[in-house]
Formats: sequence, C-alpha cells, structure tokens
Amino acid sequence: MRKKLLYLVAMIGSFAFTTNAQDCDTLALTVGGGSYASEISWDITAGDSTFVSGAGETSESVCLGAGAYSFNMHDSWGDGWNGNTFNLTDADGNVVSTGGLDSGAEGSVDFVYGDVAVPGCTDATALNYNELANEDDGSCVAVVEGCMDATATNYNADANVDDASCTFPYACAEGELLLSMVDSYGDSWNGSELIINDVSYTVAEGSTAEGCVVDGCLIFSTVEGSYMSEASWVLSNEAGDVIAASGLPYSGTVGVCSILGCTDATALNFDANATEDDGSCVAVVEGCMNADYAEYNADANVDNGSCASLNCDATIVTVSLVDSYGDGWNGNILTVGADTMTIESGADASFDLCLADGVYAVTAGGGSYMGEVSWSIGDLLAGGAPFEGSLVVGEVAVSGCTDSLALNF
Repeated sequence: MRKKLLYLVAMIGSFAFTTNAQDCDTLALTVGGGSYASEISWDITAGDSTFVSGAGETSESVCLGAGAYSFNMHDSWGDGWNGNTFNLTDADGNVVSTGGLDSGAEGSVDFVYGDVAVPGCTDATALNYNELANEDDGSCVAVVEGCMDATATNYNADANVDDASCTFPYACAEGELLLSMVDSYGDSWNGSELIINDVSYTVAEGSTAEGCVVDGCLIFSTVEGSYMSEASWVLSNEAGDVIAASGLPYSGTVGVCSILGCTDATALNFDANATEDDGSCVAVVEGCMNADYAEYNADANVDNGSCASLNCDATIVTVSLVDSYGDGWNGNILTVGADTMTIESGADASFDLCLADGVYAVTAGGGSYMGEVSWSIGDLLAGGAPFEGSLVVGEVAVSGCTDSLALNF
C-alpha cells in the first residue's frame, strides 16, 4: 500500500486540475458519526495543493474539479477516528469517496472525481497495481516471490515479494540444539531467564536472541522477571525439527534423563525432577519441634502447631504483639529481660514466656512506624513504642521512692 501511495503522489504531480470556481463541481462532505471528534482533522489534497481542510464533525459543500485526490485523515490522540467517517457525494447523491481511520495518527483514501485520465499500472496481479488508474502506462512490474534476505542460503536477487521461504546456515555445532527466543513486545525478556543445565539464556534487548544447547538430558528452570506472557522459546535440531517449545515460566526435563533423587511425593525431600529414586527419601514426622514445650518430639521434622504446654516451674506469661497497619513491626523489637520478640509480617503475634519472680527490664522500639506498635504482657503491663520501663513478676521487694507526690516516685 505504501508503494501504491508513493506512486499515486508522483502520478498526481503530472496532472492538470481545473480548480477555478467556474470549473469545479459542488460536492457534499459530511464528517462524523463516532466519538472524540475533537481529536480529528482532515484535508483534501492533489499533489502539493490543498483544496479544503477542517477539523471535527462537519456537514458542508466543497468544490472540486475533475482529477485525482487524497482525503487525508489525522487524529491528535493517535488511536484512529473512533468510529467517525467521511462521506463525499455528488449532486445526484452518488458516493464519490468514503472511509475512516481505523487506527493510528494518520491515513488517507485516494479517489478520482470526474472524467480524467489516470495513467498507471492497471494489471491487478502486478506489484505496482494502481486501483485508481484507468489508462495503462506500461509501468507494471510482475510479482516475483522468493527469499529476499541476502544472508540466507536460498536468497533470490530477483525477488520483490518475500515469501518467508528463507533458510539459513545452522548456527550451532554438531551435537548442539538451537534455542530461539522471542519477546513479542520487542523490549527484551525484562529480567526473565531460561536456565538449561545451570546455563542462563535470555533476550537481553530487542525481540529475538539465539543460543546453542548441548544435546542430551536437559533440565529446565526459570528465573522469573516481568511480562513473562510476552516470552517464548523453541528448541530445534539441525534438520529444523522442534524438540521442545514453550513460554515462560517453564520447568521440567527434555531428552533422556536419569536424575537421582527422592521420587516419593509424600516424603519431606520429594524431588519433582527426579526420575530415579536414590533411596534418600525422608518420611514426614509431624509434631512439636520446640524443646521448651512438654509436647516436644525430638523426631519431628514438620511442626504441626501442637506445642501447647510450656515447660515452666515459674510464671507463664502470654505476650501479645499487634501492628495496626498489618505489615509487621518494621524492625521494632519488644525486649523482656533476655527475651526479644517482634512481628516479622502480618498484624499480630503471641509468645509464651516462663518468668521467675523478679524485676525485668522492658523496652520497645528500634524500628520505623512506631506509632503502629502496641503490646501487652498478660495483664501485668502494656504499652507502645518507644517504651522503656520494668516489669515486676511475683512478690518481689522493689526499693525506691513510694511517695506518689515526689518527683522520683
């Protein structure tokens, strides 16, 4: 189409147009019918001459003499005319030209009005066929299909239409497979990587990249980046046969593999990639894994939350931590004597402490967003952050000023 338009422009330049008011005909022009009409503009040209122009919706008369013209459409937003169209009709109501802009910022519709000779190629099968031409000028160029890439083994220097038949020398050595990677958006794999036998492959920039992979047992995994739906890859051999193909993320094996590992899906150390059991499976043993509790099971390897009875010959105190925002304590820490507690993530947490009778130093803070922090130690003490004080557990003599009116009470 671009070649046709360029040819038409050149052809229009050779015409003589009758543009004087007494030599032109009045045609009816309407523009509109869609949305966002404030974004659109248009003009009618022939060669370097502009005969009429405007913007937005309109219903008006234009005067054109016999000749070949272009109705040029523009959209300031760049997303087409959003359903708006133009219609140009003669005095008898015959449509001279009509159309719209489906997408993009600009486009044009070429038309001929009146009895005028339009020289050009009139052979519809030719490369430079001009659908507006009504007088063949002998310029037709026959279509020659073939491979137009000079680096291909079957390059055809006479071809003027690429038929996608190009074949290229195999890029990898004997015993290697060709990995062809594509990014459909054309802006790289955005941090994603395809790992094959511990070797990383990616599209670092642009839309395509290639790599060579030694044939054999291939173990795949993925380093996940962003926009992985745009990423795809194909693994092929020298004959062009596809060995494997997928998008991202991808994991698994390709080829004949014997991967040792635990193949028991119920085992603690199950290996989904293993194809041959090596006797390493470890049975799951659920139980309490905290030795400070009576329910402690030394054989347990999966904590099932059964820890309930703290081993304690003193006072058991439950410490409750709360974060009002719900994103953890952001580095803040509650210290009770030698014990430290925090919320790594979430809105709350609780801890059981075994405290002998005595006086314990209590501090809270050290992180950010301290206004979101609150805590309580049983019904003995509560506060926020920052905090610095003490906790008395049991009947303990605490010396100091007992006068509530004193400065140092």
